Amino acid sequence: MIKPLTISIAMTTYNGERFLQEQLDSFTNQSRLPDELVVCDDGSQDSTMKILQAFAERAPFKVRLYQNPENLGVSKNFEKAMSLCQGDIIVLSDQDDVWRFPKLAIIEQAFIKYPNVGLVLHDAVITSENLYPLEDSMWKHYELLYLPEYLAAGHFTWFFKKYWGINGAFMALSKSLLEMLLPIPPLWCHDKWISFAGSTLLGVVPIPLQLTLYRNHPNQTSKFKLLGLIGNFNTARTTTRICYQERALMWKEALYRFLADAKFSKHKDIIPMIETKIEHYLERYNMPDSVFGRVAYILANKRIKRYHEYSRGWLSIAKDIVNYT
Repeated sequence: MIKPLTISIAMTTYNGERFLQEQLDSFTNQSRLPDELVVCDDGSQDSTMKILQAFAERAPFKVRLYQNPENLGVSKNFEKAMSLCQGDIIVLSDQDDVWRFPKLAIIEQAFIKYPNVGLVLHDAVITSENLYPLEDSMWKHYELLYLPEYLAAGHFTWFFKKYWGINGAFMALSKSLLEMLLPIPPLWCHDKWISFAGSTLLGVVPIPLQLTLYRNHPNQTSKFKLLGLIGNFNTARTTTRICYQERALMWKEALYRFLADAKFSKHKDIIPMIETKIEHYLERYNMPDSVFGRVAYILANKRIKRYHEYSRGWLSIAKDIVNYT
């Protein structure tokens, strides 16, 4: 007899009183209830903890609450919450979204159908803070609409040439995969590392269903930009160059793990892609200060091809020419 799977929700909170209750209610409205909810609060100073404590008293499943003695930040707080989960499946949750009622049931069935896969990704509706739909598919921006039903380990690598990970609000992972991924490298966001390293190690099941209402509002930690890189075009000029240096260092951390960690030894075919990403970011970091110098620099040595393969093509080129210091 096959042992039934258990599901944990890993949630982090920080001053989330405004939208928190709606998300908690969407947990109890699931057709398949979770086996536990683990919440790590990062030092909220509003009524977040009171809302959570009241919910814990009446929830139809186990709720475990933890309040950090000092602020950990988003990624470390999520790493703590996931580590405390006891379920076979760990579903990540922000504090301000709303889940559609079949989400957990559909995720569970995906892990049952593909027991050797460690990561499930699903689509979402992007909404205003009042849950008014703004975009019917988050996947449109990630070019994921035409993925096959199942992608074996390593076949998702192409995605990370242009992007650097999927938002945690759209993913679930197995406990066994989490144990393989920890600790999360210091420069990586938790969800970006999970989606990249997790899909490489154990593959990914993409679910082309909008299972989350992803709320956009001014105070959220990770704001989804509806226009993708266009939304970044007006980023303050002083932050552009340092961003490329940080990205290069981030991918150097990934390279180190692939070279030093035995769990990644079977996937060293990914190393050339990582090395090229590092080179691409360093090239963008080291561009000349003058506009004309940058144009000549980009046109030289076939860098245009690399822009199209490892970033957003002409859009990224225009960004580096116009908005760069």
